[in-house]
Amino acid sequence: MKTIRKIALTALMAAVALAAATCKKESSDLSQIKVSGIEHSDCLNLPAKDITPVNDSVAISYEEGTIHVTHYKLMVNCGFEEVHVSTAVSGDTIRINEWGEPNNANCICHIINDFDIGNVPHGTYTLVFENWHSGPHFETVEL
Repeated sequence: MKTIRKIALTALMAAVALAAATCKKESSDLSQIKVSGIEHSDCLNLPAKDITPVNDSVAISYEEGTIHVTHYKLMVNCGFEEVHVSTAVSGDTIRINEWGEPNNANCICHIINDFDIGNVPHGTYTLVFENWHSGPHFETVEL
């Protein structure tokens, strides 16, 4: 009787381990992610006291495989005409790079930048915003 319980317990533990491994595999399949829907404001007319590195912020939401990001007070060159967003994936980490182009003016401004990252399965991810004022900013999200 003890042998049957031991075999049953071992089989249950193996099934749980397999299920956990399968879930982990799904959450890290980011090979098909795609940035879309990039929209941005014009340069914000901010008082000097509001133009400090600590004022960057981000709002993140998730719906049906798509992460929606709003980056408040993204700093770009004030000569920009278009904003680009690219991503790089490593495991469960999504690195996000945002920049304005062209960037040939001798000034900077802050904007609000919205974009979507599609084809993201449910899981826990670390989003790394490369263009944060004080250096890369990390957000861990459970989707």
